[in-house]
Amino acid sequence: SEDSRCLSLSILGTSMSRVLATAAVLAHRVWIVASEGSVSLCGKTYAHTWKTKASMSTARSDMTATTVKDSIYLLGGCQQDQEWTLGAYPSYMCGGGLASAVSAAATVYKPASDEHTPLPDAPRARYRHAAAEVGGKI
Repeated sequence: SEDSRCLSLSILGTSMSRVLATAAVLAHRVWIVASEGSVSLCGKTYAHTWKTKASMSTARSDMTATTVKDSIYLLGGCQQDQEWTLGAYPSYMCGGGLASAVSAAATVYKPASDEHTPLPDAPRARYRHAAAEVGGKI
């Protein structure tokens, strides 16, 4: 339908942990991980109910969420606080720029059972990245 082409997600919040979130669409629902926000469809904002679901085994921000069939895969992220760093391009950096703060963790979340299952780590640690499903593979 035309409405499905104009779905957007606004991430709102006052703290970095709320802003640095990820989302996936599964079974006509927007699943937001570690955030507050609103859902808009063609310019109209809809009321929603926040539901607490099972916690991830490792807390992290800036991960990616990718839907494959009936599951949401959560990959990578920052496992420490974001810190403001100065330099040529001042910005918030994961753990103040420490490589060890960036995670290679991978988990799969199954909404039907509300369970997170740890997976083997990704080949490379990363955050603020994107992933996509193509032919059933990420």
